[in-house]
Amino acid sequence: MEAELKEKKHPDEIQRVIALGQVSGKEYDYEYVLPTLDVIKRRIETFLETHKEIATIFKSVATSKLGKGIDIIQIGHGPKELYVVGGTHSNEIIAVDVVSQFLNSFDKEFDKSLLDEVTINVIPIQNPEGYLVLDALMNEIDDYIRRNDKINLQGFCYDYYINYRTDSLVYLSFKEMNKFLGSEDFINQFRNFIMNNTIYKRLHEKQIVVDGKKVGNSVFPVMNRELGYANPKDGDTMMMTFDERLLSIDPSLPLKDYLKEVRNVITDTKEKVDSNDQYNIGFIKYLDLLFDALLTVPLKPVELENIPKSHHDMLKDASLNAHLTIKDELDNAKKILPGLKVAINNSILMTCTKDQVSSIITEYAANINNGVNLNGNSVYSPGIEKEIKEEKDYSKNASIANLRNYYRLSPLGSSVSRGMEWVARTSTLTEENMVYENENQMLLDVLSDSMNNGIYGGLILCHGTGGEFYYKPNAELSGENYSSFVEYNDKLSTSMQDAVDDIVKDLDPDRANTLMETGKHYYRKRDDDDNTGFGDYLRAKYPGVILFENSVMGGNPFGPYGDINNYVRTVAGFNAAIESACKTLALTNKNNYGGKNSL
Repeated sequence: MEAELKEKKHPDEIQRVIALGQVSGKEYDYEYVLPTLDVIKRRIETFLETHKEIATIFKSVATSKLGKGIDIIQIGHGPKELYVVGGTHSNEIIAVDVVSQFLNSFDKEFDKSLLDEVTINVIPIQNPEGYLVLDALMNEIDDYIRRNDKINLQGFCYDYYINYRTDSLVYLSFKEMNKFLGSEDFINQFRNFIMNNTIYKRLHEKQIVVDGKKVGNSVFPVMNRELGYANPKDGDTMMMTFDERLLSIDPSLPLKDYLKEVRNVITDTKEKVDSNDQYNIGFIKYLDLLFDALLTVPLKPVELENIPKSHHDMLKDASLNAHLTIKDELDNAKKILPGLKVAINNSILMTCTKDQVSSIITEYAANINNGVNLNGNSVYSPGIEKEIKEEKDYSKNASIANLRNYYRLSPLGSSVSRGMEWVARTSTLTEENMVYENENQMLLDVLSDSMNNGIYGGLILCHGTGGEFYYKPNAELSGENYSSFVEYNDKLSTSMQDAVDDIVKDLDPDRANTLMETGKHYYRKRDDDDNTGFGDYLRAKYPGVILFENSVMGGNPFGPYGDINNYVRTVAGFNAAIESACKTLALTNKNNYGGKNSL
């Protein structure tokens, strides 16, 4: 059965949209709304009120630099602890959503007998400061949808997903092309780009339909079509894709003539594609930009910052109103914490012009680099190394360690001390002189205490999109613990992966069953062992740390909500994965595996 949306009256008499899905006769009933702070607060309060016998909340175990508290909800009384953390990257709202939905559906979907063996410590929002920006934006989008009878959440988010994906792929495609646009060997490099570049292939992926159903990778927008072209030899019509037509152009032509032929193909293709088809939005945008880029000789790189972004336009009005909300928050923070006055006043959100707001807010919402990126708060982050060398290309904001972006473009202002700036500029950063943000120091403290008390079992860091489990630690950093960490993490992530497979195979047969038949899993396990930030550092420091990318449907922050089937399987899969992790810990307790004594 495919998931569906229904209006359902809740006991509190508030009308909400409910996502319904069914697997093997079991019905899943999820609240399908954007996870604003009000929604998250209500879910938590309801859970605590109805589970007093098993749940306790520890309020503000740490606070952000703007004074926002971080809470931990402790569930159960088992001898091993599992930590579940959402909201590290504030733009990944689906991660906060699934964590709170876990609480919301706890009685229906979790085996409470496991609480005799495992204590679950839930941190719904590790990054409350960064989530303020998204909360303001989500509230404005909710208001926009309410004011427009013809628009619903799924439709809005699907349009955003298409626009976000195509904007991203078009941007990345030209970023790659800029490397050879001015080259004397342009023709050969262009042909090689078409044939081999991964980004380009994703942009122009062919739609495959079998018996009227989409098959293959349907996660990305499909913008390439088989189109009819006249065969120059005999005048007959032949079917070729846009890519194939470009590759059919004689590469021995002089550059000026070759470019003319490419432009002719672009013009012919634009006449044949349906401009009203959503899947062609990015393709047409790419064709227009490519035509302009190849118009004059010598060729010049495309100004990436000037490439129009359709997903920005969707949030234009919402961004303006959200901006005022955030400014109020910052003003209040100044009154409560006078020491932040200078830093906050330098924030771009306090000084930007009206026409800058949409770009700033939406870039922040879509990219972790432009806001509070707690994952960048690590000595192993590549951003730190570039900052020490004063290389400005890591991010356009040139943020010091990307802790909170020291410079003025940070939406929430600087909260990195002058002392930290001096250390970064004058010496080599090490773990010993690294200054961790409060939100990350809190995690280090609670995990260290859990480990020292011999009760630590694992940590699930919930992120947004990709449908993946990152489980391998870095061999160099984890050192002598590497083998035992890999064994433990593999066991934990495999059990979670299998649990997701069991849940989704009937819920979403078009995608899941096809993967099972080919021996592949719905969610992938990733062997990446790099250390690019704080989450990866934790993988090397503790056993059982899994980075869980929840939704297979990308496009942060709103893309995962663009398909109700994707939403139901994401929440149901998360719930199953957490229960399975607890079962694994319960079994390993008997063997004293995990925690202090097993290392």
